[in-house]
Amino acid sequence: MENATELCEKGVALVNQGKYHKALKVYDKALNIDPNNWNVWYNKGVALDELGRNDEALECFNQAIQINPNDAWAWSNKGITLGKLGRNDEAVMAFDQEIKIDPNDAAWYNRGMALDNLGRNDEALECFNQAIQINPNNLSACVKKDITLDKIGKNVEREMVRMWTNKGVALEKIDKLNEALECYDEALKISRNYMWPWDNKGIILNKLNRINEALECFNQAIQINPNDATVWNDKGVALGKLNRNDEAVMAFDQAIKLDPNSAVAWKNKGIALENLDKSDEAHNAFEMEREIRNSKF
Repeated sequence: MENATELCEKGVALVNQGKYHKALKVYDKALNIDPNNWNVWYNKGVALDELGRNDEALECFNQAIQINPNDAWAWSNKGITLGKLGRNDEAVMAFDQEIKIDPNDAAWYNRGMALDNLGRNDEALECFNQAIQINPNNLSACVKKDITLDKIGKNVEREMVRMWTNKGVALEKIDKLNEALECYDEALKISRNYMWPWDNKGIILNKLNRINEALECFNQAIQINPNDATVWNDKGVALGKLNRNDEAVMAFDQAIKLDPNSAVAWKNKGIALENLDKSDEAHNAFEMEREIRNSKF
């Protein structure tokens, strides 16, 4: 006969398969065997939450916490569920408890979201800053920080980044590349969380034949915003200069996926394919470039 722990594992497997109702039956069976198993209560709550049965899920998370008040995941899910129910004040308190146990970036982000829903923008901003300090790659926190700064009229940071970036672009246009590079570095000193200075710095480094450094910049830009076709194209150009043409083609494909009418991406893809001796595919890419350019006249 299976014990509660074994049944719990079976339930988790069913949840992972999207079989939530079956999982609930298994969890109930486990609780009949061991009603004080906090892990079963927690996982039952997760299954109920997936079904949108938030009130019942909340009861389960409360049961789990009553048995084991030091489980950060239970506090986290309680907070998220309270947020779904519009009980944001209580959600903040739940995230406070989670942070006491495990001050991770997701907990700070979720606390910030609850405060944001309450209109407590200054406090929300502090939470997003904490999340970013713990994990600078938490893009959701970076985006919400930006939005919150806009709400409270304090987005001086973004405007300073934009100012230095625009100055760099102006210097680049008159071929003062090293001075432009210094401007992008100034922008990145203010914040490393905006795409534009990374992309523009990469373009300058590419022109200066510092290709590996350029590639690092494009990767940073893509990490911040993976949906910008221009950056993928710029990355492809850098990869082509390094004779990494297979990877360049993949980068151009991503640019084309995001912007199918990018003539420059089709052209660059054709060049990379030519370098790989794939003449027919290169010809097709150049034909696409020609069609796009002709359609614009």
